[in-house]
Amino acid sequence: MYPGGALSEARLKDAPDPFAVAGFVERRPFLATSLARGPWSDGATWTSALRHRLMPGARPEMFVAQKVALVKYRPWMRFSDSLHYATGVTLAHRELLLAHFKYHAGFAARARRESARRQHFNDAEEYRRYLSLVASGREVIFDADLSIPWQDCAEVRALRET
Repeated sequence: MYPGGALSEARLKDAPDPFAVAGFVERRPFLATSLARGPWSDGATWTSALRHRLMPGARPEMFVAQKVALVKYRPWMRFSDSLHYATGVTLAHRELLLAHFKYHAGFAARARRESARRQHFNDAEEYRRYLSLVASGREVIFDADLSIPWQDCAEVRALRET
């Protein structure tokens, strides 16, 4: 989820409806890659098209956009990569869509903070790349050719209708 205007103006903190502040997604929000399969299966890995657009040339497996979001834990279950993959679980047949509001007025501060902490994947590689975006003064990630309101996204509609 991202705003149609400047990130610095997208203040989610006091917004009663975050979708009204940052209600855009990529026309095709998810990319499937066969290069980075899960550590315990041969299932496809879904990655974020927006993050790949913001950071051209990133490795295909970067920016995993799937999570095992709700689990009734059992001791034999194993999880990897921040709940991006799991084994020893039976996944629901129905998918759940989570709206991720990462790009907003607090984005630059978070990129600096997480880069300094170095706790995310690969020594906070993604956040270190975000620092270059922030340093370049890029305030708008909306692209008239690629960005659409989330309700108009075919993938979102398909998941909502099932």
